Amino acid sequence: MGKKKTIGQGQKISYPTDKFVLIDTGLVAASYGKKQIIYQLAGKDQFVFQNQLDSHFEAFEYTEYREFQIKDVVVQLEKEKLLDYFLLFLLKKEEKIIQKLVELGAMHVDKRIHYQLNEIFLLVYGCQIEDKQKGVYNFPLWLKMSVFERLVRTSPANFSKKLQPLIQKYILSSHQNPWHINVKLWNTFYKKFCRF
Repeated sequence: MGKKKTIGQGQKISYPTDKFVLIDTGLVAASYGKKQIIYQLAGKDQFVFQNQLDSHFEAFEYTEYREFQIKDVVVQLEKEKLLDYFLLFLLKKEEKIIQKLVELGAMHVDKRIHYQLNEIFLLVYGCQIEDKQKGVYNFPLWLKMSVFERLVRTSPANFSKKLQPLIQKYILSSHQNPWHINVKLWNTFYKKFCRF
């Protein structure tokens, strides 16, 4: 159920707070503020809704989604005696998003870079980078400096400075699209040089 819609890569949409969407295929980023700071990535079978007045959804890939009026969903869920479970699900999801934002805000920039690269790797490959022993893996095509900077949340100068060691040691290649990562070099680097 729900009205089916599509959004092309790079397009942005904004919703009133009385609607939410369920992603069928693709990937969107929920962002807010003048700098469009990304606070959530949502892919297949994930709900996304506006919880800030100045937030948007931006498609990182061609995305198919369904749009729902919250009041219609509430009526249907009450009828099926599932409303309490659904509200608990949404509450836990929002709690995780807020907890992640607080944790990221307290992290040093090096750790944020490490964390976000692992999150993207998990999204694509279903595991952390450290779970792989060797090999070179591609990141998705949507990962670019401007997007990654918004995920890491720091100034462009600081971001560039902190990313340079990974590039100079051939751990991360960000000069071509798609970016790729050498897992063996990544694991060696973070075991030897970084203590989080």
